[in-house]
Amino acid sequence: MSHKVKDAMLICMDPRYMPNKEGDEGEFMPVLKEFMKHHKIPGSYCLRYAGASLAVNDPDHGSSIEKHLKFLVRNGVERLHIVDHLNNCAAFSDVYGEKTGEEEIKLHIEELLKAKMKLSGLFPTLHFPTYYHDTKKIQFVN
Repeated sequence: MSHKVKDAMLICMDPRYMPNKEGDEGEFMPVLKEFMKHHKIPGSYCLRYAGASLAVNDPDHGSSIEKHLKFLVRNGVERLHIVDHLNNCAAFSDVYGEKTGEEEIKLHIEELLKAKMKLSGLFPTLHFPTYYHDTKKIQFVN
């Protein structure tokens, strides 16, 4: 049974994407909600893995993401938007050490493009637009 949802998203599980204890939005949520609304991505089609693109490229997590993507393809999804966030991603810091500025952006872009290439090879019918989120905006990469 195919659903009408054409877009899904992969983001980091960073708590800034979640409501806090008081129920207030995390600091990353306002921009992300606008992005999801623009691309018509329901919350139920939002995959959350530490590091987002980094998780795709990690053999320990990649197979789990691939299982989710098989399900999404069977249900009519055509695009998986991959969104990495800047501003001290703990998963990236664990792998690369703490980076800031252009060095941080460059690392995220490299991982995003590597993830896109890997997933495009496994799922040739899906499209994988990539982005980085710098708190105030979500910037398209490729």
